[in-house]
Amino acid sequence: MTGLIVGLIVGVTALLSANVPDAAAQGGWKSFRCGNGDTGQIQFPNAGNALVQFRGETVLLRQQGGSARYLRGDWLLEIVGSARNISLEVPDYGQVSCYFLNARQVRPQPTPQPRNEAGLLRRLPARSLGGNIRRGPGLNHRVISNLPPGTPIQLYRRTKKFYAGYPWFEITYADRGAYMLGSLICSQGQRVQGTYKVC
Repeated sequence: MTGLIVGLIVGVTALLSANVPDAAAQGGWKSFRCGNGDTGQIQFPNAGNALVQFRGETVLLRQQGGSARYLRGDWLLEIVGSARNISLEVPDYGQVSCYFLNARQVRPQPTPQPRNEAGLLRRLPARSLGGNIRRGPGLNHRVISNLPPGTPIQLYRRTKKFYAGYPWFEITYADRGAYMLGSLICSQGQRVQGTYKVC
């Protein structure tokens, strides 16, 4: 009887493993590029998990059954087609289609560490990299709108609230006040601490 149970477990494990795409083979970091130009990395540290680094965040996702879908909260990673392409859904950023660059090993990028600095920024010019603006500084606040990439905004104040290593900024957009996560903002003309990059 014990041999039958062990055989059944081995058979089910082999069946589930057969459904995992080649891209999800355990190993080092795999680089990917998205249609909007953003890049990231994925590692499959063990069966059933995917570690994703994207836009300054590092998130551990769990595989759903034996499928090519990995979830955690509002994050969704799906390996599609020939396992060379992925679909990634990120909170406050939306869905983006990406493809693996190659199979070589790459080193992960460090996740920015939060700083407890806040301050008035005198309405500095900046642009949205695409993503949600909210009524308050946090994912628990209601979404006001989704700004397309390149939308002009002004940075009014960097808050002391952080998500994934980036601060929330109080911004103005079309003469309205709102909040946007720093990883979704590029500053113009000068580097502003807490934004993703300089446009």
